[in-house]
Amino acid sequence: MKPFHSLPNNSLLKHFFSSPSHQRKFENYQQHPSTQTKKELDQAFKCFYEEVRLVAYFSRFLSSEATTFKKKIQKYEYTHSFVLDKPVFENNREPKINMIEDDNFFNYYHQHEEHIEECITNEYTYQCVKMLTKREKTVLYLHFYACLTNVEIAQKLAVSPQAISKTKKNALRKLRRSRI
Repeated sequence: MKPFHSLPNNSLLKHFFSSPSHQRKFENYQQHPSTQTKKELDQAFKCFYEEVRLVAYFSRFLSSEATTFKKKIQKYEYTHSFVLDKPVFENNREPKINMIEDDNFFNYYHQHEEHIEECITNEYTYQCVKMLTKREKTVLYLHFYACLTNVEIAQKLAVSPQAISKTKKNALRKLRRSRI
């Protein structure tokens, strides 16, 4: 039998064998091939594969929800357009833009970024997302709804991209566990 580092170039298997516990189970099976060690290795792979599928499902689901939310926002913005160069009243010649005092008016998305719950239409998913921390919600919102990369989110939140990656992984892990 081949050692795990000489298996075919399969990213799923490479990721599976990147775990030391999975490597030990594989080596144990190579040294002591029995139905018990094979069952242990098979069970470990089934659990790993189920987790991969669940993460993929949540990623597709959140992307779908983000697309739906984006379409709602676009429809709202189209139907409620706000023309800033027209006067407020007919007898007043001052345009609306001069009445805006601060730049927060233009940062609509940034004002609502931690409210990912408002974007979710599925009740069960809504309950699962409510269990996340504010930071996890913000990271998921910025990644899936604002379509920002980890580096862009890190710059916005003034942390490292690795911290963003870890926060996103923890949030998805919590969502997976609450789904079970």
